[in-house]
Parts: sequence; C-alpha cells; structure tokens
Amino acid sequence: MIYATVTIERGEREVDVEIEGHVEALRPGRYHGPPERCYPDEGGDVEIETAVCAHCGQAVELDDKEREQAEAALVQRAQDMAEAAAEDAALSRMED
Repeated sequence: MIYATVTIERGEREVDVEIEGHVEALRPGRYHGPPERCYPDEGGDVEIETAVCAHCGQAVELDDKEREQAEAALVQRAQDMAEAAAEDAALSRMED
C-alpha cells in the first residue's frame, strides 16, 4: 500500500486529500532489435483504494483530472520509495 497527499482545487478552495492505493511495478519493454524480440511495457497500473479529506476524514470523490493528479502522486511516491530502497541496499553492500 502506498500513501500520498495531494492538494486539489474545488472552486476557490484548496483541499488536502490523503490518497491510499497500489502501484504495480513497471517492467520496461524492448523497442529495439529484431521485431520478434520486441515487446511493450508491462505493469505500471495504479489503483486508488481511498481518497479522504486530510482534515476531516470524509471521503472525497475525485473527478478525472483529480484522479490523474492522485495517481501521479502515488507513482511518484512509489518511485521515491524504490530509489530509497536501492540506495539503502547499495550502502548495505558497501558496509559488508
């Protein structure tokens, strides 16, 4: 489960929304070489489980633009977590 907070605009108000969801790992495709060895990207799907107001906890219904913003925040958070894990693993190997 991945967590992120996004700020969306509702009319003239800004609302902080806590997003909870899943981000499937992206496996890059291969786009060079002989055609029989090429294949598209796989994975990378994002699923939002919950979206609630950060201040009152009430569920927030996201429109398409807000959903895209929330999905981008979850993907960014997943990438940040993966990079931090890779750095920790590299440091751990250096210490051994």
